[in-house]
Amino acid sequence: MTREERVKICETCKHCQKDIERGILCGLTNEYADFDDKCHLYEPSEKQQVKTRARQIIARMKEPSDKGLSFGECIAVVVTYLFCLISTLVGDEAKSSIVILAVGFMLVALICLDYYYLKYKRKKKIFGELTSSAIEQIIKIEGFYPYKENGDIYFKSESIFYRIMHEAPKFSLLLQRPFQGYYKIALLAATKVMSNTIVGKIEVLEQSGKSSQLFISFSAESLIHYVDELRVNFSSYFEIINIMQAQFLDEYHKLEEVEQAHNPLYDTTLIN
Repeated sequence: MTREERVKICETCKHCQKDIERGILCGLTNEYADFDDKCHLYEPSEKQQVKTRARQIIARMKEPSDKGLSFGECIAVVVTYLFCLISTLVGDEAKSSIVILAVGFMLVALICLDYYYLKYKRKKKIFGELTSSAIEQIIKIEGFYPYKENGDIYFKSESIFYRIMHEAPKFSLLLQRPFQGYYKIALLAATKVMSNTIVGKIEVLEQSGKSSQLFISFSAESLIHYVDELRVNFSSYFEIINIMQAQFLDEYHKLEEVEQAHNPLYDTTLIN
């Protein structure tokens, strides 16, 4: 096994240590890895465990159902039905066409039931249907203490409150906070940040009667059907909204500096 091959394995290990001068070392021995096939000291890092779990979920999702008709079989049934119907109509056998039409509707209904009960229901059983209780359990596993209020779930991290809205399958993780600043600058900063993310969203609202008092909402939104999907991605959603908040503040201050440079009447005492 070459040095490069060992390094690829070491980079996924929790004991991996990066030395500026020497490169990738084993954190337990402080030496270069010298194993030939497998390292008896290897333990996957948290990041690697998440990747492995995600690959397992994707693989399981791709597994064909052991019950019910496949997509190809469903198409074959529908095509056969249409062929029989067209043949009958061409032969002017009206009564037979009505019978075939009725049978066709029954086949379509059976196909729909087959898909829902033997495929969708089966996936829900395997991966777990995402419910409020399941969301709260995931939040607890992440080290937070959730509570429910008016149907939504809240939890606190470093004096910041986060909110979860769930209307299956839509899932939203939000960070909402007051902000003192100019609406137009805040809106422009939010637009710039959102252009760099797919699932992230920022809303800027003006509080009535107070032109400098704003309310900013950072959210990560996605369609999630199963517990395993959220379990794998929750930390990513949490990181996304915190990164968006940091980027928003940075962009706002940059735009504010530009405004101050071009507008002598800009109120520099607004933000304190």
